[in-house]
Amino acid sequence: AHWQGHFHGYIDTLRSILEYAIAANDARLKGFVRDGYEWARQAVFARIGYVGDGQGCGCGRLIGLAVTLTYAGIGDYWEDVDQYIRNQGVEMQVTPEDKEYLWGLSEGKPAPPDQVDVVSADRVIERTMGGFAGHLDKGTVWICCSPYGNMGFFYAWDGALRYADGTAHVNLLLNRASPWMDIDSYLPYEGKVVLKNKTAREAFVRIPLWVDRKAVRATLGGKELPSIWFGNYLRFEGLRPNDRLTILFPMVETTEKWTVPKLPAN
Repeated sequence: AHWQGHFHGYIDTLRSILEYAIAANDARLKGFVRDGYEWARQAVFARIGYVGDGQGCGCGRLIGLAVTLTYAGIGDYWEDVDQYIRNQGVEMQVTPEDKEYLWGLSEGKPAPPDQVDVVSADRVIERTMGGFAGHLDKGTVWICCSPYGNMGFFYAWDGALRYADGTAHVNLLLNRASPWMDIDSYLPYEGKVVLKNKTAREAFVRIPLWVDRKAVRATLGGKELPSIWFGNYLRFEGLRPNDRLTILFPMVETTEKWTVPKLPAN
């Protein structure tokens, strides 16, 4: 499943093949898509969540593929998704905090002449609020980036918490309210997550790979709980409505040197 070309087109194709592979339970195609994803994540710098061709829509598409692969049991890519959504996904969205910076990009430049149904300089910055940028400097907002960037938001939000038969799976330590459990995450400012239980009787909480497991502490009602690990997940049993579960761990800073592969031309 190695390829070279238009990142978005290939990722959408892999997502389509994956939907068929899941419906038909085709193991060969499932493996094919996994290989294609592993190949795709090499572009740019996935270690810090910078993926694809640096566009908001490329990141959103890859999040959708990674989450679906993980749901289907074809791989475990929550760590990838965690990096993608935090370090590129949300950063590509145009927000009110960007207004002063965006105005600075056009300072001293004449407004383009209005062309009916083609070009307009009317309230451009206000109209782009909530959209997603096509480049890291946010100087361009393309039609493709906004819907697919928001799609990445949805997949990350949906993947953060899953619930079935009394069991909650917390896959991403992101803020999330739900009918079953609320997640209050203090990351990246503090190694602290508070789970406010509503209906779950059991919870599995994924702890990021950079966390030192020996330093993780969990308390319920002020009482420290034993650490029961299932892979990368901490397991908590016997939960009751209104329980408040707090998980603490130290934050870590590292300096690393990496060789970033050159992005192939489309």
